[in-house]
Parts: sequence; structure tokens; C-alpha cells
Amino acid sequence: MDREKLSTIESQLARIHGVLSVRLRTRDDEPAELHALVLEGSGVRRTQIQSALFGGFGIELDLERIHIVELAPDEDEASARIRFHSVNVYRESHRVEAQVELHRDGAAFVGTADGAAIRDGIPRIVAAATLQALRKLVGEDLALELLALEARRLGGRRLMLSHLVLLRGREETHLTGSVLVAQDPLEAVVFSLLDALNRVLPTLESELVEFEVEPLFEGARG
Repeated sequence: MDREKLSTIESQLARIHGVLSVRLRTRDDEPAELHALVLEGSGVRRTQIQSALFGGFGIELDLERIHIVELAPDEDEASARIRFHSVNVYRESHRVEAQVELHRDGAAFVGTADGAAIRDGIPRIVAAATLQALRKLVGEDLALELLALEARRLGGRRLMLSHLVLLRGREETHLTGSVLVAQDPLEAVVFSLLDALNRVLPTLESELVEFEVEPLFEGARG
């Protein structure tokens, strides 16, 4: 396996949320060992990287050959970031409630939304809960609406795409976000919205805000 191919694999794996860098070592021109530097507390697991390798490139690597080292974030940077914490969906009869929790600077911001228990409608309910959590974080006056949310395939991988419109007075700003779907497609909904907002939302606050958003690899919700 040539260096160009290895670099492509490494750069794609480094796009997993929480992964800072990846290095693959080969033996007899085949991947033999993987070393990943990840952000402390990001929850990146060896099984996640193993699945991404196989799902994205057809490469099988035993877990004992995958090594992870956690790197503590800079304290100032860490306090400014909005961190994804969880997404949960609760079903009762014909209704569904989604709850999304985001963290920043030690504080939790929870958004909720509900709707009919229609399978194809659940991602939009999760998106609505995400937007509510963001409004609590930056201000309830945030005029932001979801125009479209779609899951599509590109190059054999599954993408979550979002299209938002931000209203500022009479001005409309259209925003788009995308991530590769990892193990949980509902998490991908949240990250897709943050990807759409990460360059615009800081201007809505008096202080700089950074988002921890990285595209994810294909997977399925268990």
C-alpha cells in the first residue's frame, strides 16, 4: 500500500469526532498497526475506529493492533467549546419526544421536541430539540429554522445533510451542514446542525464560541 493511499485513510479517520490525528503502520504493504491521538473525554473507542476502517476501506484490523492516546484540551479552549453530550428518544403510544443535551463551560443546555412516532420524522424531531438547546445557549431570540434534513449516500458512504435559514432583521442567511454518519444516525443529525452553524453562531454572542464538530463514518443505530 503506497503512502498516498495511507495518507487518504489517515486523513479520513482523523475526521471522526474527537480524533486529532492518525498514523497507520504497514507490514508487507498491508496495514498492521494503527495509532490515534484523540481528545480526552471525546469517547472515541477502538471499536469505532475498527468499524470505520472496515466500513470505509474494507480493512480488517484486530483491536489489539489499534492504539489510542488521549490528549487533554487546553483549558481556555475547552471552556469555550460547545460539546455534544447526548441525544435520547422516548416513545409513548403514538408520540415521540427527543431530548438533546449540549455542554459548555460546565453548564448543560437541554432541548426537547416532540411529534408523531413516524420513523422518517424522528430525525427532524431531534433537529428541533437541537435548535432549542442552542437557543437556550445563545439566546431565545435566535431566529433559526430548519428547511431540510436528508440522509444520502456518496461514494458508498452515508451522509447527513442539513439546510437552515438564519434570520437577522430582514436578511436571510442560508446555512448547510454535513457529516458522515457513524454508529448513531441521530447523533449525526446533531453534528450536521452544528456543522452548519459553527461559523455563524459565534457572531451571535459577545464572546467567541468554537464547536467540536468532525464528520463521522458510516454506521447504523443499534
